[in-house]
Amino acid sequence: MQTQMWTVKEIADHFHTNTQRIYRIMARLEIEETDIQKNVKYYDQEKFEAIAKELGLDDNNEGKGKSDITGSSADVIGAQKSTIDQLKKIIEIRDKQIEEAKEQADAAKSEKEIETNRLHTIIQEQMEANERTQTLLSQAQQLQRGVVQDLDKKTQQLTLVSENLTEKELKIQEATQEFETKLSEKNEHLQTLTKELEDARRALEKPKKYGLFGFLKH
Repeated sequence: MQTQMWTVKEIADHFHTNTQRIYRIMARLEIEETDIQKNVKYYDQEKFEAIAKELGLDDNNEGKGKSDITGSSADVIGAQKSTIDQLKKIIEIRDKQIEEAKEQADAAKSEKEIETNRLHTIIQEQMEANERTQTLLSQAQQLQRGVVQDLDKKTQQLTLVSENLTEKELKIQEATQEFETKLSEKNEHLQTLTKELEDARRALEKPKKYGLFGFLKH
């Protein structure tokens, strides 16, 4: 024979009382459900009788439950107060959890802001470094262009000087050759004059050596 199973509402209705009082008795007696079906808790006959005994009722005499329920207003109020207290505690726990979660969120947000600011600073520094690098590169390119232009100008000047020197050297060479030619001609002329002078001197010395008549004889 299958044992009868009861829900909390069925127990409360059987004894003409409220479910809060049944829950309070079950908590005091530490009664747990026998079975759960479709999220509904069920209690067996043994637990039903334990609850009935606690209520001071006889399972076969339901009439006594009526007189008992008429005087249960204080119990209802007490149960409601207990429920309110429990709800307050739950609310306090939830408020504390919410506060802790908020603090954690604020801390995470603060850390995220710090990290964001740090990354922003790094990016800003990199941008400034890039700008400085671009400026230095531009200055270096300008300097290089200036140096190349100066070198080109110097090269042109040296080429002109070299061409002028070459032209002057050619003129000097031509003048030197002309001078050497004229000098050679002068030397030849001088040698000729020297020879003629020597011949003339010899001619003048002959009369002295042989006398006038000897010279004529010779």
